[in-house]
Amino acid sequence: MIVPAPKPIRLAVHVGPHKTGSTSVQRALAAARETLAGLGVWYPPSLPGASWPDQHADAWILLRDRRYADFDRWLDGCREEATKRGCDTLLISSENFHVPRTRRRLEAALTRHRRMTGGDTRYVFVRREIVDLARSRALSHITGEAGFYFYQRYDLRRWACHYAALQMRHGRWFARRGARFVDLAAGPRSGLAARVLEAATDRSFPDIVTGDDNITSGKIANADATLTYALRIMHHYATGEAVNVPSSFGAARRVLGTTAIDEAAFLALSEAFRAGVTREVQLGVEDFRRLGPLAREWRVWFSSDAGGRKLGG
Repeated sequence: MIVPAPKPIRLAVHVGPHKTGSTSVQRALAAARETLAGLGVWYPPSLPGASWPDQHADAWILLRDRRYADFDRWLDGCREEATKRGCDTLLISSENFHVPRTRRRLEAALTRHRRMTGGDTRYVFVRREIVDLARSRALSHITGEAGFYFYQRYDLRRWACHYAALQMRHGRWFARRGARFVDLAAGPRSGLAARVLEAATDRSFPDIVTGDDNITSGKIANADATLTYALRIMHHYATGEAVNVPSSFGAARRVLGTTAIDEAAFLALSEAFRAGVTREVQLGVEDFRRLGPLAREWRVWFSSDAGGRKLGG
């Protein structure tokens, strides 16, 4: 009896982007890692000592820091583990995989996978309505959730116009490479990880449930997250720790001590601020939509290179 050779492993890359439920998806995939392995999908742990153990942002750091051979070795190890477990799909995830700084090397890694294994590759890109996406991204900067600083110079309307151009460019880049697109609003949030898995594998995973944690709208109403941001930036420069890790919050709270906060006044200010951000973001996106094709291309070019870094794309 001739036993057929196992089918080559598919490498699927969930690329986010930011503010499309990526963290919730990654937590759901990590929590169901062994279950998924039994269903033919290997979602590997991140690198040892990773800052974000439920996702593969540390693999992005390998790409960014030009230690490309280290990324290849990590990916080879993930593929070997998938083979050992009898999986037909290796799925990795980081919203940092969608940015231009990593895409060229990530493309090379996918080409290497196809050449070495004969398996196919696939990008999974989650889409979100642009006004909601831009508003969530802007609000996340205020609490330090995004992990870097508020480069927009508080001109949110101008920033939203550039941000819309940048997101259009990202989507077009992945569309040209045959990415599978998942619309965030097309189903309940609890099913988002299952829809990402379906896009990655062409199979159904109805029992994989996505939690509703890590919602930006709740964080902006959190006094600790908002009021400690400047102190966490100071702590970052003093110690090198990220602004969004528990030790950074703890250090900031020790500085504040027992300072009392008028919760009602804070929540009222938070709601008014959120409404103002929403209004400015809507105006900026409308500015972008009114641009003609040539002007849009200019905006995309400006946003994606020098402008993209300054404007917090």
